[in-house]
Amino acid sequence: MSKVDITKGMKVYMIDPAANDGAGAVVELKKVTSFNFGGAPATEIDDTTWDNEEVMTRIAGLKDPGQATLNVLHSVGEASHKLLKDMDDANDSMQTTFAVGFNDGAAPPTITTGEFTYPDTRTFMAIKGWVIDWPIDFQLNSSVPVPVSIRRASKLIVSRKVPA
Repeated sequence: MSKVDITKGMKVYMIDPAANDGAGAVVELKKVTSFNFGGAPATEIDDTTWDNEEVMTRIAGLKDPGQATLNVLHSVGEASHKLLKDMDDANDSMQTTFAVGFNDGAAPPTITTGEFTYPDTRTFMAIKGWVIDWPIDFQLNSSVPVPVSIRRASKLIVSRKVPA
């Protein structure tokens, strides 16, 4: 029987696309409290013909990636939070990759020609996208949560750990 996934020990990584003269660098995002990859449902294409007298018919079209949300507890001195905010301030669609490393291993991804290369000793799930919003919320006597919005530009990428 397989065990249920738990978040303890998971880590979130992203590629800083501007680092190393555009070659990119692996950045571990700190103080993450949740990551919702969002969905990418298939669009529908109407293929109903005139001779159909009962119901309209449809076929699956292209996937339409939506929006992901990455929640962090803001820390002024945290470099990974500054990077996310800078990406939001850039107000462009410079894509990068966001990846969650599962707790079935510890090795981080590496970068090869600007893209993540995932070790086969850990499971990863990832999406490509860009930061579209940084809505910071200040409340009395609390931490400062930031639900960072990411516009997805890919399907969900899964790299599974190779069993030993």
